[in-house]
Amino acid sequence: MHDVIIIGGGISGATAARELGTAGHSVVLLEARDRLGGRTWTCTFPGTGTAVDLGGMWLGRRDTFRHIYVEADRYHLPVVQTPSTTVSSLIIDGMRHTDPQALPPGYGAEIDEAVRRITETAQATLPYLHVPDRTRPLDVSVRQYLGTLGLSATVVATLSQQASVHYGAPADEISALYLLGEIASRYTPFAQQTLALDVLDSFRDGTKTLLDALIADAGAEVHLSSPVRRVAQTSDHVEVITDAEERFLARTAIVATPLNCWQGIDFSPALHSAKQAVTAQGHAGHFAKVWLLAEGLPEPHFFAAGSPDGFQWIRTERVTDQGSLLTGFGDPVASPDLYTLGGAQKALAAYAPAARVRAVHSHDWNHDPYARGTWIAYRPGWLTTHGPAISAPEGRIAFAGGDTSTSYNALWMDGAVETGIRAAAHTRALLNTPVSTARV
Repeated sequence: MHDVIIIGGGISGATAARELGTAGHSVVLLEARDRLGGRTWTCTFPGTGTAVDLGGMWLGRRDTFRHIYVEADRYHLPVVQTPSTTVSSLIIDGMRHTDPQALPPGYGAEIDEAVRRITETAQATLPYLHVPDRTRPLDVSVRQYLGTLGLSATVVATLSQQASVHYGAPADEISALYLLGEIASRYTPFAQQTLALDVLDSFRDGTKTLLDALIADAGAEVHLSSPVRRVAQTSDHVEVITDAEERFLARTAIVATPLNCWQGIDFSPALHSAKQAVTAQGHAGHFAKVWLLAEGLPEPHFFAAGSPDGFQWIRTERVTDQGSLLTGFGDPVASPDLYTLGGAQKALAAYAPAARVRAVHSHDWNHDPYARGTWIAYRPGWLTTHGPAISAPEGRIAFAGGDTSTSYNALWMDGAVETGIRAAAHTRALLNTPVSTARV
């Protein structure tokens, strides 16, 4: 019998495997896909030889996301900065603006005042983020919260869209409390947090370099193409059964799949009602991330935002001999052709009519059965209704994955690393506890 079975081979599962493997525990890692990485996926943009990440990519900044940077330093992984961009095109009230100094009168001042008020509220909320009775009035949608600030419809639309791009979901599906908690915890003003004009770090050779380092350290027994259909626990062990009817036994288990995938596993005993509720509803994150190779941009280091459809946010990530490589984000429900060359061309033309998209590359995470969505967007009411129960261990099973972070870094890879470490620490304590005292 193994010490632990880890279900899910993304960054969080690999981190947990490293923590437990290097501590001398026997680890089996089961991954549903034919590759490791989870919602990160490093590949080559066709025809360029340039590594791109179709999923998680940005580390954030060293001063706010310490867990991911500890791993980068541990494994001496080269980190690069995205190029500094200039605002090339903003769409406000349906009008395209190419001069940031010639925006509608009063627009910038109202944005600044709104950001100041939002940041003040976030800082005042910080001591009470885990006190539902104090924060419940703020656990409403971002759009509803912004509507209480007396802002113009134009500014509400702008800030709503910034939040939408940040969380990958419409503003009426995102918890304002989570946004305020992230601002307070990261000490980052709203505009920087969501518009992301500041320079962000990423792994030079892709997130796969971290994944490979973690797996090499873990020494785990890895099984690919092994989707799990059932997890049953008793007072002294956990049995995991795959779709292929393979059976694995261990003293403990860690579930490191996306929250939206819990509903696809038969747990016995059943999960806590809070976990059942959130996985049945599913988190709201679903925006498309599309890489584009483009030429004819107004400037190579291009940034644009504000379109109500198509790419709501787009910026240059690399400049190659073949042209600029950009990442564009938008709602595939409203714009289902975003993943196509024609759809990407139309979306980019809204900002840069003379630009030409030569190629696109992406992955549809929403229709990936082992993701069922993108990075997490907490829905209104989740934090104050379900709270810690979403991430709490259950018997001999711990939960990991950025979706379960309680540190307001859930949508960053930092949250994946942190929760992998957290789940491994809980599991190590359980493995050192006599079976007679373990509770299910």
